[in-house]
Amino acid sequence: MLFRRPKSDRLSKVSIDARPPSRRRKTSKETIIPTTELSIFFYLAKAAVWLSRQLLWSLFLLGNLLTGFIQQQMAYDADRYEIAMAGRTIFQSSFRALQLLSAGFLNSTNALQRTLHENRLIDKIPKFVHSQAKKITQRRYRCHRRSG
Repeated sequence: MLFRRPKSDRLSKVSIDARPPSRRRKTSKETIIPTTELSIFFYLAKAAVWLSRQLLWSLFLLGNLLTGFIQQQMAYDADRYEIAMAGRTIFQSSFRALQLLSAGFLNSTNALQRTLHENRLIDKIPKFVHSQAKKITQRRYRCHRRSG
């Protein structure tokens, strides 16, 4: 009894399959995927995607920075050429007129939103913007007369 035979015998579990390998059923040992190599591959792919996103984001920011700088330079050059061609006084008056029209446009969009809630629309929007700009100039003129 000292030399007992183990209950599970290795040879009893071995089965001989005469079918070709393409028609055999895969056992659990054959379907095991090497997880370490696969996980390393996925980690490298994840790192490559992260790196490419960071590179593209930095290129996006660089492009925005350069575009902003170039637009500012173009506006400065346009103003400089306008001063050279038309003169300083005309540039100042046209710049003030543009500022007033911009403020008039802002006021008119606010007024248009209010009229839209009342289910009304305005026909001639440029004329309305011009009238809003005139109201601003009249207010400024009145304030300037009071202070001076």
